[in-house]
Amino acid sequence: NALVLPLHDPVEAAEQIAVLDQVSQGRLEVIFGAGYVPSEFARFGVPLSERGKRLDEGLEIIVRALSGERFEANGREVFVRPLPRQQPHPPFICGGGAPVSARRAARLGLGFAPMKPGLFDLYREECAKLGREAGPLWGLQGPIMVHVTEDPEAAWAKLKPHLLHVAGTYARWAAEAGDATSTYTGLLDFDVIRNSGKYAVVTPDECVALADAQEKLHSSLIFQPMIGGLAIDEAWRSLHLFSEKVLPRLRAAGKISA
Repeated sequence: NALVLPLHDPVEAAEQIAVLDQVSQGRLEVIFGAGYVPSEFARFGVPLSERGKRLDEGLEIIVRALSGERFEANGREVFVRPLPRQQPHPPFICGGGAPVSARRAARLGLGFAPMKPGLFDLYREECAKLGREAGPLWGLQGPIMVHVTEDPEAAWAKLKPHLLHVAGTYARWAAEAGDATSTYTGLLDFDVIRNSGKYAVVTPDECVALADAQEKLHSSLIFQPMIGGLAIDEAWRSLHLFSEKVLPRLRAAGKISA
């Protein structure tokens, strides 16, 4: 759920953000992350040790470019058009699981999406020290995938191979990065995955209740419709069910305006 900015050209990222914000009619929010998987950085020829520096420099370039400024960065001219619909730019949020990520978000005046809920307090403290109001907060402690269905047991069976692939991949990445505290560590058995709380397979009624719970955590309902290669027909069934049986109730309760 994050753009690993150190692995991207920040000017190209700025252009893509601007176009996507226009296409979505101003509904875009972007979470930026520093990344953590050594093999990913090796594939791009980017030293893992430079991820913090590259994230800081990339964010500065993107913010300046989307403000409409013409300037030079790293020896090249930067001038991005079209500009995003939301000005000066869409809501930008820094993700991360370490204290440095909270300090970075506060220093840059951006929102914060910690992988560990305890970092919210540090972020607020750092914002206060800098005389800034805290930006948007995204709690990531809820499910990373919501799948809406009328028959959860049947849906779990169809999702099983796809969830095994995704959770297993995250577990391997955590091991590669040496992160023994990752919430994905050990997620190699389907029953463990199902009971982990990371993946929610719910009825429309259960989805409404989940939305209420996530709101209290400053979090959101996260959809990965074709997670791990799930068939597109299954993905569409879930999204249509959410649109037809969940969204109207959230609107009626004043939870959303669009």
